[in-house]
Amino acid sequence: MNKQLIILNWAAVGGLDCEMKPYVRNRNSGSQEKFEMMVMKGLAIKDFPEMQIGRTMMIPYYQIEQDTAGLAFTPFYYYKVMVGTGSTKAIGVNGVAMTKENIINGTYPYSSNVYTAVRSDIDKSSVAYRIFDFLTIEQGQAIVDESGYVPLQTTTGIRAFGCETAELEYSNHAINISSSALPQRIEIVDLSGKTVFWSVISSRSLSIPLELCGLHIIKVWLDNNVILHKKIVF
Repeated sequence: MNKQLIILNWAAVGGLDCEMKPYVRNRNSGSQEKFEMMVMKGLAIKDFPEMQIGRTMMIPYYQIEQDTAGLAFTPFYYYKVMVGTGSTKAIGVNGVAMTKENIINGTYPYSSNVYTAVRSDIDKSSVAYRIFDFLTIEQGQAIVDESGYVPLQTTTGIRAFGCETAELEYSNHAINISSSALPQRIEIVDLSGKTVFWSVISSRSLSIPLELCGLHIIKVWLDNNVILHKKIVF
């Protein structure tokens, strides 16, 4: 049986001798749902007193600034850009700090994607397609970076995919990648968007170490910043 270390006092990790006081977002908020999916692995956060629940993303910061025993969760964007005062500190995961560099290289374990999508038959002269196309080039990704989010790469998107001949195949619980680029990490999500498997990888062949059932989406990040997608029925 696996034993989990439960820490309730800051003294156990070199802090003050006082009980940790968690602050959370309200239920159904995007950040709480993402935290439960990625960190809690589908378990629900327990109910807390009203004074420990933040109705906006800024409130947990205000609460922790006034409570030296407090801790909370937050998206990187809010921590680095929206707040950025240095009044709070982000805790690393297994020794990996929450930085833009670690999110880009895949070593920080909790990250998710924001997608821009258009119909495949959209009019290429339309404003919607021109915006979509702009976001795939260096200037568009520079705006993403300047806005405080983590860009995929210097140039990305439909142009990069058009030059990449990589393929992703699945058979008998094994994934095989045909590409001149090396894979860096893999993620499998179900149709609700829940991550059911995530791992840093370096091999072009990988066995899936769990039983899955139904339709899932496999995503593989390559070291040339191309992301492969494939729908698989397990």
